[in-house]
Amino acid sequence: MTIDDITGNTFLPEPGVTVRGRTLIFAIDNRGYSSPELVLTDETGGERQRIRLQVHPVLPALSTAVVEPEKTPFEAYYYEDRGRRFPDPHTEQIRGGLCFLRTTAPVVPVSGKRPVLDDMMIYKLHIKGFTAAAPGRDPDRGTFRGLVSRLSYIRELGFNTIEMMPLYAFDDRLGNGRRNYWGYAVRNCYLAPQDAYAASDDPAAELHSLITAIHQEGMACLTEICFPAGTPAAEAVRVARFWHERYDIDGFRFLGAGVPERALREDIRLSRAVLLFEQADRADLGRTEAGMPRRIGLENGAFRHCLRAFLKGTPGSAGAALAAMTNDGGTAVTICDMANVNGMTLYDAVSYDRKHNEINGEHNADGPDNDNSWNCGAEGPTRNSTVLALRKRLIKNALAFVLLSPGVPLLYAGDERGNSQNGCNNAYASDDPVGWVSWRRTALSAELTAFTKRLTAVRRLLDLPGLIRDRSGKLAGGMPRLSVHGREAWYRSGDDETPAFALMYAVDEESWFYAAFNSSPEPFDFALPIPPEGMAWQRLLSTDEASCPETGEAAPDLTDQRRFRAAPRCVTILAIGRRKEESCH
Repeated sequence: MTIDDITGNTFLPEPGVTVRGRTLIFAIDNRGYSSPELVLTDETGGERQRIRLQVHPVLPALSTAVVEPEKTPFEAYYYEDRGRRFPDPHTEQIRGGLCFLRTTAPVVPVSGKRPVLDDMMIYKLHIKGFTAAAPGRDPDRGTFRGLVSRLSYIRELGFNTIEMMPLYAFDDRLGNGRRNYWGYAVRNCYLAPQDAYAASDDPAAELHSLITAIHQEGMACLTEICFPAGTPAAEAVRVARFWHERYDIDGFRFLGAGVPERALREDIRLSRAVLLFEQADRADLGRTEAGMPRRIGLENGAFRHCLRAFLKGTPGSAGAALAAMTNDGGTAVTICDMANVNGMTLYDAVSYDRKHNEINGEHNADGPDNDNSWNCGAEGPTRNSTVLALRKRLIKNALAFVLLSPGVPLLYAGDERGNSQNGCNNAYASDDPVGWVSWRRTALSAELTAFTKRLTAVRRLLDLPGLIRDRSGKLAGGMPRLSVHGREAWYRSGDDETPAFALMYAVDEESWFYAAFNSSPEPFDFALPIPPEGMAWQRLLSTDEASCPETGEAAPDLTDQRRFRAAPRCVTILAIGRRKEESCH
């Protein structure tokens, strides 16, 4: 039976499988294939029938086959061309290379408020790598179900949004004997969850449960989609719509040379989705309607580059770092990170001067050549206590840069635990402990995790999303919501080569927070604005372990209310509170 026999030659089926009465119409894009065949199988892959696809009479790029399930029962299928097996790229269910027709019902959206883009604090992870090294013998490690058991950890860190690297089925063959661990592949089954990420034999249902659980925790979920060059705009939009509507995904980060940025932004069915792009023409983004939350975000590579230079204490780096720390992105939200998948982890960025990608077998020629990293005096692992103490402080400083930025902060999973990839800044094929998050509890992981929790709590105190939304930039009495300080209050000299500056965040007339960023190897004296009557500056949090104890209790007043000496290579946060009698030196 051909498509003409039941529909006439004017019918153009969508790629994938179309139900037409009691028949199924299988259709694929035949470009790149010589004589594709449809192979119907049982659930284990045993062949039941083989059908040669016919070129569509109107659209030569489309090949079709018509199947009557009542006459030819089958459970699964795949395609084959000249002996090479390949899945249906439009299947919604794939297991072990076999495609299944059964589609799951759409996720029933969980009621309750989810964060809008300005309010998001993003925790980015790889589905398998996040829990693959979890302690014990949990059979759910490295799966959608395994992530469910770790959602409370992410929420307790203070993050309210999870960004997942590609979770759709992708071809993990790289052609050099290695496997594509990350999922940024050229050949993908965009509508099917990756079956290797499922603990059960029903990846779709398991992923549904994960997304429902994320929303029940009051968090939002984003996922990454990579569109290689040549991806049709209509196909990209169809994929995004599918995940947004079928799985209740809140938004996307789009990667690759084939991202149709305008088509995605302007699609009416994606008008509620958060859309993050690697790059876009800011002048073409348009204006956000008054009272409507922003939903377009852009990666900010300059933030990481400038702040890593500042983190090292590079002379003259303060100006660019300050500009990056005070840019809220305008119409588009700026996504700020100090480490991501395309570079060293945060721990490695303060432990290595150069990349160490020998594990990839490409003679260390792959990966970024300039991570703006610094080994703090010893390349890689060391027992030098001075070096280790410096590394720990710099990691805390970097975490502070991200979580005190007016953009949307993004933390790469494991950075809050001191996770290392042994200096590899391109772990694309490391489906092993190098590429997995380490859950080994150490003194460093415990201290960094606790510090991260305190920083996320401070960010909420600062109400940075409110500062971003307040486009007037001033309180009712004229006090600026965000101001810059240095050796002089309300002013930083532009010709000062010292890598140091301070920002003051005014939540209201009696809630001021002062963040002193000193990346210099020497102490730096900052001038403090005069607090209101009856109020005094108090130390809230510091990356300097020699300073006031980091407790949940209110700190004593600073002795000097006009000047503050910041320790070398240190971030210190002050807050005004009701004046006390005791002081802290």
